[in-house]
Amino acid sequence: ALIEEIRAADEAGEPLLAYFWRPHWLHTETDLAEVELPAEYYPDRPLHKYLNRYFLQTRGEPAEFLRDFTWTEQEQNEVARLIARGLTPRAAAEEWARDHPERVAEWLGATG
Repeated sequence: ALIEEIRAADEAGEPLLAYFWRPHWLHTETDLAEVELPAEYYPDRPLHKYLNRYFLQTRGEPAEFLRDFTWTEQEQNEVARLIARGLTPRAAAEEWARDHPERVAEWLGATG
């Protein structure tokens, strides 16, 4: 419902204040602007780190892959858009990887 409200406001050229997040594919379809809020308005959520020093030192190629893996907000939005269109996360990732072999090659360069 929020996405539809954002789309409707964008199409009508009307302002709409909403709490939304990045990365999200909707940013590529609408003209959204970020409103900076004071720090006390941001939720306090713990950060779970899965790639740590122990993992890097003991897990070889998987650790190298994770160390070398990065993707842009735009790339994340492309996968999210595929999921929003009905693909499973795995199918969306597979399609994205097929369409971007050069990026996948960058990540796999260190691991083989």
